[in-house]
Amino acid sequence: MREQGLLLMVAEDISATEKAACRIAAQQTRRIVAQTYHDIDKQIARFADDLVTQFAPATVAGYWPIRDEVSPLRLMMALKHAGCHLCLPETGAPHTPLTFRAFGSEAELVDGPYKTRQPPPTADILLPHLILTPLLAFDKQGYRLGYGGGFYDRTLAALDAEGHSCIAVGIAYDEQEVPQVPIGPYDRRLTGILTNSGLYLA
Repeated sequence: MREQGLLLMVAEDISATEKAACRIAAQQTRRIVAQTYHDIDKQIARFADDLVTQFAPATVAGYWPIRDEVSPLRLMMALKHAGCHLCLPETGAPHTPLTFRAFGSEAELVDGPYKTRQPPPTADILLPHLILTPLLAFDKQGYRLGYGGGFYDRTLAALDAEGHSCIAVGIAYDEQEVPQVPIGPYDRRLTGILTNSGLYLA
């Protein structure tokens, strides 16, 4: 048992080092790619019907875009028009799962950590059926590279433990695809990826 524990620690160290290097490259790629797109939100929103047809989600969790992330806001409005309820994540302390609160209008949002915007604490807590996730890079196996906080992996694991399995779809530019995302023992696979070329399942 002790040897297995040591091997796991070594594997985690190697994975963390690979991820750190991959994050630097992925951030540079996304920054450059973002400058070449002027209507990526419109391109992504075209596939709202595909998400509804594939997953029939009653409640969809989006995210408030920061840095060079693909904005899902226009897509979320299209999903709302299709009858979906919307929510946004409330980011808590490090190493804790996200809480999802009802998203009514942009005017109601308050400042959150990491320069995000989130619903106020008075907004209703919702359990999403579909979670749209930002990312730095993804691969065809459905793994995503995030910023390193582990919020989404931890959230999906917590929801599973509560008996509420969610569909998670990454939102990205085509150019964010990499041959293989370095993964650790706690990384969760996405159900699919939605890019400007469309939706495909992992």
